[in-house]
Amino acid sequence: MLFLTHLLFGILIALVARGFISGGNYWFFFGLVLLGSVLSDVDNRNSKITKYLGLPGKIVSFFSKHRGFFHSMLFVVLLTVVLKLFLGDYYAWGLFLGLVGHLFMDSMSKNGINLFYPFLDVEIKGWVRVGNWQEMMIRVLLVGLIVWTVVW
Repeated sequence: MLFLTHLLFGILIALVARGFISGGNYWFFFGLVLLGSVLSDVDNRNSKITKYLGLPGKIVSFFSKHRGFFHSMLFVVLLTVVLKLFLGDYYAWGLFLGLVGHLFMDSMSKNGINLFYPFLDVEIKGWVRVGNWQEMMIRVLLVGLIVWTVVW
């Protein structure tokens, strides 16, 4: 999925999580969900997050396979544990939810993901072609759900 689609899903996740998870500064939590929702694409040299990170992003993308390690549960668990050690459960949950949301959205694409990389070579693929009308319809649905969540 594209950057905007990931961000919209991250916004929806953060809004829904607000009713279930508490324990600190919500806006920092919200930011971590959004960061997690786009961070996995640091392995793509053309992604917005890679460009935003500058030289470190270029280095990571140069040495990474797109939809490899950074699109795996191993990455999610390792990064979440590190964040938990430094910032605690509440903020670790924020990053975790964003990262898992990213993987969920990418698993709906025809390109898919290898969720258990590097341990198992099992790709999870969906029906959505990235960047076409199917993804645009998902964006419309996400915007509708965000508005409904805010109003409701």
